[in-house]
Amino acid sequence: MGVMRFLTPRFSVLLIAALTTALAAQARIGETQGQIEGRMLREGVGKAFSSWPKNMTPRDRERAERSNPLPALQPYFPEGTREAAYWKTAVRQRINAEEGWRVQVCYFRGVSVLETYQRVGVALNDFEVKAILNLNRGGDQPWVKVEKGAAGESSFGGYGYELVRDGAPWLRAKVQDNILIIFNVKFDQAVFEKRKVETEKEREERQRTQQEKLPESVEGL
Repeated sequence: MGVMRFLTPRFSVLLIAALTTALAAQARIGETQGQIEGRMLREGVGKAFSSWPKNMTPRDRERAERSNPLPALQPYFPEGTREAAYWKTAVRQRINAEEGWRVQVCYFRGVSVLETYQRVGVALNDFEVKAILNLNRGGDQPWVKVEKGAAGESSFGGYGYELVRDGAPWLRAKVQDNILIIFNVKFDQAVFEKRKVETEKEREERQRTQQEKLPESVEGL
């Protein structure tokens, strides 16, 4: 995703602005399900996700499913979290185009707190990432790029962007494979802590089992 360094700053700004307009039907953190679906499910724009494009090979389909970060985290979502998946076409008025986005949204108490934007058909590029981040700003505060090694704890194993609101981190984002992940910081912290507790419980249980089996496992040595 290094194409931006070959373009003039003015052209980059114009292109990102154009992409922001084109991607305006995407989901946004902090909105209700009704608000998001009011945009996403318009005729010729998007629909509920039911299957991958027909031209995807079984290998590409498997890779797309395997790169999805949500299944591993679902057991640790707070009670009351609901998930929805949408297909957003990348070709205007061609809802069944082979190129587009699988957008997954997690709603907590009716409000979007976690969204994944998985590019399908082509590679995710810098302009699309910046355009979607701009759509999720919700104010004048800019996203700040977080250098590798400077990110704090996260259930996604780090993050590359952070957005501050009222003096505290509000949203964070990460590009992983062909997916842009944007999440509410408090929701992410709740998932991280629950996962940490459950992992510790599993570790302790495993140690107890190993200790109980010790006499039998070393008998006769």
